[in-house]
Amino acid sequence: MSELTREQVEAVIEASGGAPDLHDRDLSSLDLTGLDLSRADLSGAYLAGADFTGVKLVGARLSQANLAGAIFKGADLTGAILDSAYCSADFTDANLTNADLRKAVLVDAKMTGVRLESANLTDATLEGADLSGALIDGTNLDAADTTGAVLDGVGETLDPDESLF
Repeated sequence: MSELTREQVEAVIEASGGAPDLHDRDLSSLDLTGLDLSRADLSGAYLAGADFTGVKLVGARLSQANLAGAIFKGADLTGAILDSAYCSADFTDANLTNADLRKAVLVDAKMTGVRLESANLTDATLEGADLSGALIDGTNLDAADTTGAVLDGVGETLDPDESLF
């Protein structure tokens, strides 16, 4: 896995024609704020500590990526695929609408104000995650582990006879 600089990432984006291939690459601790990585292949990438604040990752593939300590504040991950990814990261106010987070590990993730409408979190681990103020209407949480998760102000339209989890 070779480590890239921001300039190299920008060059890959420009040369890609709209679907940058960064799978299995080391982007750890990079400042990638404001980039458009929509439809990027970041599967298996090492993204620990990287700053994705405000980044567009619409439809991006991050399957089995390591996002430990990464920052996704206000990022747009609509339709992104993060299945089996290690996501103990900061997703404050991020958009994860229609995202695939099956079997994702979100232990202690900061997800305050996150949009998770219609996302798939089947078998995800959300132990200790802070989902305060999250929007989860239509989210699939089948077999998700929410042990110790903070769920204050989680927003969803519920049938009065139905429980959240």
